[in-house]
Amino acid sequence: MAEGERNDGRALQASAGATTNGSTEQQQQRKCGGEKNAQALVVSEAGSDWTKRDHVGSLFPGIPDDIAIEHILTKVTWKSLCMLSTVSRGWRLAIQSRQVHRARMRNNSTRTLVSTAHLRKDNTGFAISLYDPAEFRWLLLPPIPDIRGGIPYGCGCVVLDGNLYVVGGLDDEKPRIDVYKLDLAACKRVWEKCATMRQGRRHFPCVVKDDKIYVFEPRVTFSGEVFDPQRNEWTDFGDISALASPPGPWRMTSIAATVDEEIFVHAEELYQVYNTYTGAWRQVPYPDYADEPWRHTLVVVDGQLYDLLPDSVQVYSVSTDSWTCVQRISYHFVDNISISAAVPLDGELLTLFTCFADDGVSGERLVSAAYISSGFGRPDCNLVWSRICSPFQYIMGGDFSRLCTIQL
Repeated sequence: MAEGERNDGRALQASAGATTNGSTEQQQQRKCGGEKNAQALVVSEAGSDWTKRDHVGSLFPGIPDDIAIEHILTKVTWKSLCMLSTVSRGWRLAIQSRQVHRARMRNNSTRTLVSTAHLRKDNTGFAISLYDPAEFRWLLLPPIPDIRGGIPYGCGCVVLDGNLYVVGGLDDEKPRIDVYKLDLAACKRVWEKCATMRQGRRHFPCVVKDDKIYVFEPRVTFSGEVFDPQRNEWTDFGDISALASPPGPWRMTSIAATVDEEIFVHAEELYQVYNTYTGAWRQVPYPDYADEPWRHTLVVVDGQLYDLLPDSVQVYSVSTDSWTCVQRISYHFVDNISISAAVPLDGELLTLFTCFADDGVSGERLVSAAYISSGFGRPDCNLVWSRICSPFQYIMGGDFSRLCTIQL
């Protein structure tokens, strides 16, 4: 084993804390008290094709590799897989070839993790971490080597085919055209550079539709680009001038969601809706709070589009082109709440709240925190929230497309 691999293995073992079979008491401590520091993710860089013929018995002595993968490696956590990829060349090749990930997908043994962008603990830049709700654990991802601040401020973050993509952002106040991806399904730690966009963007809508990444020009034309990862290339699409009554020049935020063949994009006074099949635009009014666009957040659950308002959950009907209140929201902890991002997680919603709160030291200030809902989808009761312990400070407002779910 190379010296670097041994060191990586030791570093990960030291930071991992509890294993997959950690005690219930340890898990409860994480849930109630949180972790003071996120665990740094250290995995192997090298990757290669792995075949059963070349590595029979290379994982566990005396056990065929296909059995080891199907019946053992599908049971461990993604964090443990990252550690195992540093043990030996055979482990690394099996995991980084995605052979193990494909088996986990076949056996329905993956977990849903949530990626979120946040401030570094020393406030010198930005980072991305994964939250594992099953273990109440945060996993800090490696920085992008080309970026002085770790990841670009104002970038778009999306997940596609087991890869985390970081798109655009700011570089010394100049919009970036760069695109990077990190192959999380293969437990890699090295960011790869993809084809660059034709135009630099920051604070922009960025979504995945039909295995492609769509980005929009958020300020004037509402035109955009679409990225095909198979061909590693960007092409132009759309132009809001096709609207019968162009509303411009509205400013889009980073909030967007896909439903069927359409992409709903959050603008200043309504939703701009782009049809990816016809290339046509249409407009959908807000369900409420039309003069306060920052109070709207979109989330798609089981194919239904929801708008999370300060006091209610509204669902959109395509057939009637209208919104309906399906549930009330309760906040027992603070006033002046707005939900800045949300994703579905195990039948509930994981959200980032932005609110004014008094910390008892510096007085009232704008803060952001992560919460999980309870009772989502039950019209007979109010939607309530529980705070998720986190060692990070989040970026407030519409600066990042900050929450993504990924199966690992």
